[in-house]
Amino acid sequence: MAEQKTLSISSDPVFLEELSEYLEVLANPLRLKILKFIEREPKEITAIAGHTGMSYQNTKKHLDLLLSTGLVKRGRSEEHTSELRHTVIS
Repeated sequence: MAEQKTLSISSDPVFLEELSEYLEVLANPLRLKILKFIEREPKEITAIAGHTGMSYQNTKKHLDLLLSTGLVKRGRSEEHTSELRHTVIS
């Protein structure tokens, strides 16, 4: 039988609040779908919206949450400097 291990985390209230917010962002299946879609290559919001079937505004809302938790970063396209692309932070 495999040895079971217990996860030990800090009891610091600030840490627990931040962890809770982080996990809440990851708990949404649409945000997980976004992360999977952009994990290997940066994508524009319109491409992400098309892939997920969400509106541009709803996609932007989800990306803003992913940006605020540090899971995603925003950058400019090398070919078109006016295009904003989103990618997973590794």
